[in-house]
Amino acid sequence: MPKSSPIPRLRVKTGCQTCRRRKKKCDEGRPICRRCAVLGWNCEWPTSEDLVDRRCMTAQKLEIDSKHIATSKEILEKQQYLDDTQLCLTSASIAQRAASQHIKPIVSKHFADKYYNLILLPNCSSEFYWSMFNELEHVLPGCRSLQYTILANAASHIHSIIKSARMQELALTYYSQALRSMQELLDTNPRLENHNGLLLSVILLYTLGSTGQETHKDTPRHINAAVKIVALRHFNIPAAISSPFDRLVLESVLLSMFLTSMGLWSEEFNTNGTFDLAFWLAAERLLAQESKPLTVKAGINAPVLGVPVALLKLLLLVRQIRPQRELADQAKLRDLKLEISQWEAHLIGQSLDSRFPPKGEITVGPPNTRIVQDSSTLFIIVASILMEQILVGDANDTCPSTRDQDCWRKRYAMSILRTYQHDETWSRFFTTTMAVYTLGFFVSHSREIDLVRKDLQSRWDVTNFGHIIRYRRDLDAVWAKRGFVEVDQNPN
Repeated sequence: MPKSSPIPRLRVKTGCQTCRRRKKKCDEGRPICRRCAVLGWNCEWPTSEDLVDRRCMTAQKLEIDSKHIATSKEILEKQQYLDDTQLCLTSASIAQRAASQHIKPIVSKHFADKYYNLILLPNCSSEFYWSMFNELEHVLPGCRSLQYTILANAASHIHSIIKSARMQELALTYYSQALRSMQELLDTNPRLENHNGLLLSVILLYTLGSTGQETHKDTPRHINAAVKIVALRHFNIPAAISSPFDRLVLESVLLSMFLTSMGLWSEEFNTNGTFDLAFWLAAERLLAQESKPLTVKAGINAPVLGVPVALLKLLLLVRQIRPQRELADQAKLRDLKLEISQWEAHLIGQSLDSRFPPKGEITVGPPNTRIVQDSSTLFIIVASILMEQILVGDANDTCPSTRDQDCWRKRYAMSILRTYQHDETWSRFFTTTMAVYTLGFFVSHSREIDLVRKDLQSRWDVTNFGHIIRYRRDLDAVWAKRGFVEVDQNPN
């Protein structure tokens, strides 16, 4: 009979790797032993491979290596999107190996090389880009909650790209570890409003709720935490914004507050306590204060908002009034209508001038200026149509209606979408996604529906952000209910 391979035997040594390396007694508490928790050490536990006696492994080495190579080759063929990043998913239960040092550098690299570029606007000034990047680099080594939050965002984004259930499990594992590490940080440091590691962790947690597909229901509490930190930092001692990082943080909180409060049109309006009007107005005033090195002209080089913050507030107020229009203050409605009309005259006039200059004139300017103008125009158009529906009493349904099919505003909005059908920069301009999604409720003709679909699909192809899927599914369900299209069970 052929001699069978020896069964690997486990070593009898116990305790975490960290205590064993330091030759300290370990109480074997999992996931973090008491000594590591008290001393702030990185508590590492051996994998099953580490526990196998290496003297019993020789007979199996060649067989294991050949299987590993075959598995790796098969997986890497599915990972071409990573270019030079070789993501190897060889474990049958990758979530159980979340602490593996082999996968972390690859996931971290995805964050730095791809994901980070997508969570800032494509026209973002370099001073904003590097202010956050440098701050992440500075605080990351000493902040475990930030480390795990970065890993959770990157792993979730990889899952969105390659549809890997294992990678999503890993993202959720990192997410849980981030929350646990944050709680430990809060327990040991009662005053953390000036702790940038905590602030960045919270920002990336609510960002994950928007870009990912599993944690969006947790987003309100993360936004509320960010609001408290920012208020303690900036509102107790009012002062002009002094750094690009401060402005980026303010814009990020406002945009997330806006998107989360807007929610889905098919659902009843419920801000989940995220829309704090007092905070919004205070932040808006702070952003408006001039600070020479940080002047942001109408959102052209802004890091996150990209459109005037007042437009987001207008649309949010219209959304808030819509379900309670019968109880709304008539004076408030008139004021809103007047403000919308003023913005409409200003923005559409500018947009028409840039699209159809006087004969003999040539308009010169950066392409991003046009994108910002058209994005702002889309916002004011959807706010104006919604406001008209409220005033004429055509707001009985939760979702906006398709009334007034020949509305010139809608035709103008559709012309904007046609302009950017093959423009990647437009697709990366994530602020505008809400306006495009809302515009979809006003259309009924197949060519218009197709145009909205293609715009959202292009945004998904470029960014792979989870909120786009939620918007698309919501629109498909409403279009199908109205008899315009069949339900697309798997839009992406």
